[in-house]
Amino acid sequence: MTWAVSVENDLQTLHALYRAFGLSVASIAHIAGISWSITLEPLPDLFLQASASQGGNVLGLPLSSQGNGLILCDSSFTWTNEEDTTIVRSAGLKLLNDIIKGARQFGTYNPWIDINHADFSQDPFASYGSANKAFLQAVSRRYDPAQVFQKQVPGGFKVFA
Repeated sequence: MTWAVSVENDLQTLHALYRAFGLSVASIAHIAGISWSITLEPLPDLFLQASASQGGNVLGLPLSSQGNGLILCDSSFTWTNEEDTTIVRSAGLKLLNDIIKGARQFGTYNPWIDINHADFSQDPFASYGSANKAFLQAVSRRYDPAQVFQKQVPGGFKVFA
């Protein structure tokens, strides 16, 4: 199971994220073969500024409001027994929601969702902003008029969903 969330690079937010992760471990510690980890990936403002100076980006990544960049937090949860799926998914989504709640409390939540790590319950294309999503849909219509990649290729996120 994977999911993604982005937050402002803020010490209070990162402490809250760390606490939420620590508290989540108790809910899955009894699961045989569990691997429970999150990764924090910095997106420095310098990177975001370079993109903005070139006209922005289709991902809709904004400059951070505090000037400290963003942090992408993505999860990687694996387990051995299929019968544990409900427990692990529930705990994983609770952790995601706890991180979002903490970031909102500090005003550091960012709606951007990395498509490479998004859970199927998340909508990464919506997180790019309506103008960028419309642009991607127009590109899809132009270069894939039969909508092969949208309708005939299984899995993945679809820009028209």
